[in-house]
Amino acid sequence: YLTSKPIVGIVTGFVATALLQSSSTVSVLTVSLVNTSLLTLGQSVGVIMGANIGTTITSWIITLFGYQVNGLHLALIVMGVGLPMLFSKVSNWKNLSEFIVGICFMMMGLTFMKGAIPDLSQDAEILSFLRFYKVSLLSTSLAVLLGLLLTIIVQSSSVSIGVVQVLAMQGVVPIEFAIPMILGANIGTTLTTNIASLIASSDAKRVARIHTLINTIGAFWAIFLMSYILDSLEYLMANVFDASYSIYSSNPIERGTVMPTAIACFHTGFNLVNVMILAWFI
Repeated sequence: YLTSKPIVGIVTGFVATALLQSSSTVSVLTVSLVNTSLLTLGQSVGVIMGANIGTTITSWIITLFGYQVNGLHLALIVMGVGLPMLFSKVSNWKNLSEFIVGICFMMMGLTFMKGAIPDLSQDAEILSFLRFYKVSLLSTSLAVLLGLLLTIIVQSSSVSIGVVQVLAMQGVVPIEFAIPMILGANIGTTLTTNIASLIASSDAKRVARIHTLINTIGAFWAIFLMSYILDSLEYLMANVFDASYSIYSSNPIERGTVMPTAIACFHTGFNLVNVMILAWFI
């Protein structure tokens, strides 16, 4: 029922990923359901597309809470509420407790990750290298490749995008370099699905290939429209979010104040547009 129509499947994938905070988990689960013939190939594609949108919630959590409040303190307080329910005899309360504790562990992980990344804003050599970064097909492709490799190494697009956001907040990574890295992270996260499909049925393998294809096609058209995308982000930040500084600012501190929000806006907007385009081809 939840995958009866493409739009319903997309919403299902979005909600599931927003709750689990892991598109890889939802994608692997979808591969398993197709492998056991509980889902058809066509039904699964909508779920995969929805998972791509749902994973962008993590970027907003980092942007809205990761920098303004101490995530560790907040997580411990909320976990104190959720843990007692774990010992309840009512299964619904136990399920809710596991969800709350899982979200708290994610917040703690993001906090530790942010603290583990060194402050590179004072490194003159890195800044001098990135200061002369120009948008071109080659430089954008290399940034996409870097984001792809980073996500393959850490096996989580949420983590790699979080790293990019932290570096952007420090003013180290310019917007022209950060956005292509997000595109690479989107492609890299499909590796987990492909690994899960290695011993699965032919339809399950097709689901994994389609997941890669969706994100690769999206990165392809975004690379060629990069200049327009960056100008749109600049307009959005200035007119919708009323940002005090430009995403192109040469001052790392000024640029760092608006970059996390700009990255979160791009991540959500890009996946939404990509799904709106490709959903017609299911």
